[in-house]
Amino acid sequence: MTTQNVELAKKEPWRVLLIEDNQLMREQVHEEFDGEQFDGRLLDIHDVDDFAQARAEIQQRKVDLVILDVFRGDPMGNGKPEGLEVLEDIRKSGFVSVVLYTANPRRVEGCRSAFIRLSDKPVADLRREVDELFSLRIPQMFRAIVSHMDRTLHDYMWNFVEKQWSTLEHIAGKPEFLRVLLRRLAASLSRDGLDPVIQGVFGADHASAVASDKVHPAEMFIMPPVDGKTPRLGDVRVRLMNGSSEYVVVLWPTCDMIEGPSRPAKVQSVQSVQCAIAGMLDAADEMKKWKKDKANKDCRAKVEDLLRNRNDRGPGRHHYIPGLGKLPHLLVDFQRIELIALADLRGMECIATLASPFAEAIASRYLRYIGRLGTPDLDVAYVMSKL
Repeated sequence: MTTQNVELAKKEPWRVLLIEDNQLMREQVHEEFDGEQFDGRLLDIHDVDDFAQARAEIQQRKVDLVILDVFRGDPMGNGKPEGLEVLEDIRKSGFVSVVLYTANPRRVEGCRSAFIRLSDKPVADLRREVDELFSLRIPQMFRAIVSHMDRTLHDYMWNFVEKQWSTLEHIAGKPEFLRVLLRRLAASLSRDGLDPVIQGVFGADHASAVASDKVHPAEMFIMPPVDGKTPRLGDVRVRLMNGSSEYVVVLWPTCDMIEGPSRPAKVQSVQSVQCAIAGMLDAADEMKKWKKDKANKDCRAKVEDLLRNRNDRGPGRHHYIPGLGKLPHLLVDFQRIELIALADLRGMECIATLASPFAEAIASRYLRYIGRLGTPDLDVAYVMSKL
C-alpha cells in the first residue's frame, strides 16, 4: 500500500446510505464507486434494500449522503414512489444531501433542489450528481458543522460546566441553564470558532486568508436576513428607481420597527424610518483616481482609509459596506438621508443585514457626523511663536 493510500485509509470515510431494492443496481453502484475518493476520503456505502427498513436507518445512522431509489417496482408503470416517503422522513428528522436515483426522473422532477439531486439510472448520471455535490462541498460543510457542534458541546460540558459547577448549580435543572448552554454554543461560532471549521472544509489557505486581528467581509453580515419583512438597523434594502436598483441602509433603531402583540402602540407611532442612500464604491472620486494610477501610493492610501471608515481625511461623510454575493461594494452617503414610509420599507427586498456591532457602528458614525460642531481654527502659528 502506498503512503498516499495509507493516509487515505486513516481518514474517516464519507458515510453513504444506498437505498435500492434492485440487487443488480446496488452492485453497479458499488462497482462504480469502489475505491473512489472524494475530497481526500473514500466512500463507505451501506446498502438497504427495503424502504421500511430505510426509514428506520435514517433515524439511527449519521450519514453524509443518501442515494435513494424512488420507486418500488416498475418506475415506468405502476411502481409506487415509496422513496418519496423516505425523503419526507429525511426532511423531518434532519439534514443530509440526497440523490434521487430513478429510471423515470420526470415523475419526480419537482423534488429537485440544491440539496436534492435527480439522477437517471445510468450509473454515469449518478456519478455526475455525486461529483457536483462534493464540488459544491455540501456534504463537507454539513459534516464540519455537525462535528464542530459536537466538539463544542463536549468541551463546554467537560472542560467548563463540570469544572465551574459550583457557580452554575443554582440554575441546574432550570430553563435558565439551557439558555446559558445555548448562548455559549452560539458564542463558539464567533471568529475563533469559525476558522478551524473553514480550514477543515477548504484548507488552511482559506482560513488564514484574513489577518488574525481582522475580519472577513462575510462576518459583517447576516445573509440572508433573519426576517426580511421586518426592517432592522443595518438592513441593506433595494428599491427600483426609474428602472434601476437603488440601495438604502436603515439607520433607525430596530426596537421601533418590530411588530408584536405587546408593541402595537409603538409600531403605529413609527410611520417613517430614517435611511441613508448608498452609491457604488466605484463611483467615488478616490476609487476613480486610484484606478487611473494604481502605483500612486497617496491614491491607494485614500482608498484604504475609505474602506476602513476612517475620519482622518474628512468629516466622515461616507461609510463603506463590503460587497458579498449579489451585494455590491457600497458607499453610504450621510448627506443623502431620506425618511421612507415603514410600509414601503417592508416592501423592499432586504439583501443583507449588518451584524452587531457593525450595525451599531454605522448608526454611531452617522450621529457623530450630523452632531459634529464646527469651531474657528486656532491661530497655531501665533501660539507656536509664544512657546
